Amino acid sequence: MKRTNLLDVRLIPNKDDRAQVMALGDSHYGHPTCDVAKFKKAIQMCLDRKIYVVGMGDLLEMTTLGSVGDVFEQDPNPQDQMDEMIEMLRPLSDNGLLLGLHDGNHSMRAYKATSLNVTMMMSRELRVPYLAHAAFHLWRVGGEVYTVHSTHGSSGSRLPWTKIKAALDVFRYTEAQLVLYAHLHGLDHMTQLYFRVDKKKKCVVEDTRHAVLTGSYLRYKDSYAERKNLPPVQTGSPIISLYGDQHCIHVSL
Repeated sequence: MKRTNLLDVRLIPNKDDRAQVMALGDSHYGHPTCDVAKFKKAIQMCLDRKIYVVGMGDLLEMTTLGSVGDVFEQDPNPQDQMDEMIEMLRPLSDNGLLLGLHDGNHSMRAYKATSLNVTMMMSRELRVPYLAHAAFHLWRVGGEVYTVHSTHGSSGSRLPWTKIKAALDVFRYTEAQLVLYAHLHGLDHMTQLYFRVDKKKKCVVEDTRHAVLTGSYLRYKDSYAERKNLPPVQTGSPIISLYGDQHCIHVSL
């Protein structure tokens, strides 16, 4: 299965003239602090409300011998992590709601140790696009088209203001109205005004772009973050609403 560099899809509105997309990632299924119940609840909400989902990476803990992390504390084991995650996501793919899956640094642990790409294997099994580490999207809703860049991310930022800066920095080298950035376990959203040339109207217009940190599902107590004296963060996933009757993006955390 080849990676998908550009995902061009038409999203069906689920409420009024809005289509909704959840950026779902960093569940770290298999880690003892993974909030499995909250993660499953998020999936069920997407099924009930017809919300599309982008898998943002690190859905699995996937600790291997020699990798960072405690290979003995994860439960279930890596093979069962993958099999069980596929079954959790299958209802989304069966209903056409799973837009694709990103790699994460945790899935890359298995790749480095064995050359097996677990995210590619999951994408193939679920029959959804394999998005590798980063991808561009054209999301079409009604008469509107939205440009999106999603990435698992790689920053080592630890503070809230430096985490959101990592997402904003993506605008330095990508042209998109919305950036979805995972990995940092923050759940945050910031807008940025900018100027662009409207080629049809032949004028300069002011516009807004959105940087979103896509959250996680790791409880704080006894977690890596607590052991490192990092501040606790809100868990969960953002939902992006895209309007079809006007060009408007709304982000709910």
